[in-house]
Amino acid sequence: MSSSPEVYHPPPHSDLEVSSPGQNTVTVADKFYSDRPQEAVPPQYYYGSGEGDARKERTMCGVRPATFFLSLALVLVILAAAIGGGVGGTMAVNNAKSENSNEAAISTITITTTASPATGTIASASASGSSTSTSASIISVPTAGTVALDCPNIDNTELRMTLVETSVFTVICGRDYPGAKNDILAVTAYSLTDCARACASYNRNSGSKECKGAAFKNDLSYNVPVNYGNCWLKNNTQSPSSGTSNGLAALLLNN
Repeated sequence: MSSSPEVYHPPPHSDLEVSSPGQNTVTVADKFYSDRPQEAVPPQYYYGSGEGDARKERTMCGVRPATFFLSLALVLVILAAAIGGGVGGTMAVNNAKSENSNEAAISTITITTTASPATGTIASASASGSSTSTSASIISVPTAGTVALDCPNIDNTELRMTLVETSVFTVICGRDYPGAKNDILAVTAYSLTDCARACASYNRNSGSKECKGAAFKNDLSYNVPVNYGNCWLKNNTQSPSSGTSNGLAALLLNN
């Protein structure tokens, strides 16, 4: 046996075929791809188109338009109701204040007094209506002095006093109806008119004609402390006494 290496001669490849130049060759790739020409894929396939975005529903402030407008209408209705209620409430308050102001506007009585050191004459009271003040100043009622009495100029004149009904008095200067049995009561009066009012008021409140007249004296300084008044309501005028004093006058009820 020889120990030298042997040379291997491969057998000829008799199974190989030679392709002619005009013959098609089939490759592995042909099994997966078609012979037809391939079409290009548009970019919209991957990125979307503007038409698709346009077809999406529009929104306003993040909500659908119908929802947005309904909400806006509701807000407007609420605002209108609030404004209307506020205006109505203000008008109601103003009307209530106006009614209260009209009720509070009442007449006030202002009494003006003037005192003279020599004669102590007191002027008669005057009344005035006021719509801006509801209270009168506090006054001190005088109990001394001489009040006005225009005798003898008012002798045999009529004095009318209306308290629902009208009472007619005849004024007689210097006359009195003396006697305790003829007196109903004594009051302090600051004018002859106040004395007539006292008689008419007595008859109205008692529902009778018991007061038939009155006697009035203008000297407060003497009559108020001594006789507790200067106007005496009379239930009898049948026994008059006459004098010449201009500080005394009688009131004779005619009706």
